Amino acid sequence: MIYRWEIATNWEDEHHIEIAIAQVDTDGSVLARSELLSCWPYRYDELEAELHQVGLRTETSTFNPEAENYIVVARKA
Repeated sequence: MIYRWEIATNWEDEHHIEIAIAQVDTDGSVLARSELLSCWPYRYDELEAELHQVGLRTETSTFNPEAENYIVVARKA
């Protein structure tokens, strides 16, 4: 699987992620498929505010501004 990101100039604008896969058959032929998806990323503080707005509270978070990924677990307040 291959991911290709298009990061918009402005953070609030639409961004794109293209996901592509290739299937190699036993005869050696290759079938490739891809899908271009739209996304609007958010900042961690925006996520926290949205969670609280819908009645959830953060129970666990691995957020680190230097890390590429993080996990947030929220529960109903």
